[in-house]
Amino acid sequence: MAALSWLLWNRKFETPESELSGSDPYTGIPSTLNRGFVWYIWGIKQWYNSESYNPVTIESVRTDPVICSAASIWGGLPTLELEDVNGQVPDKIMKYIRRISNPTEIS
Repeated sequence: MAALSWLLWNRKFETPESELSGSDPYTGIPSTLNRGFVWYIWGIKQWYNSESYNPVTIESVRTDPVICSAASIWGGLPTLELEDVNGQVPDKIMKYIRRISNPTEIS
């Protein structure tokens, strides 16, 4: 959960807008890529029967479908206790990670 939060921080604050332009085929056309993969691996019959899906926008750990599925199995999300042992992580980054990682700190 902390790792996902760190990745989201970098995407939101450290990735240039030009890099987020939608040129990534895995976020732009996931359904087409999935169906192409199914056709390649299992053939046209399975391709014809395969379902389409839309990309999931992950804004926090609470919107990640894999983490949410695990939380429903385990009875909820754990509360993270983060500590900057070297004192080198800026406060704004720690606050962001805590806010989007912990289920009790919804903003």
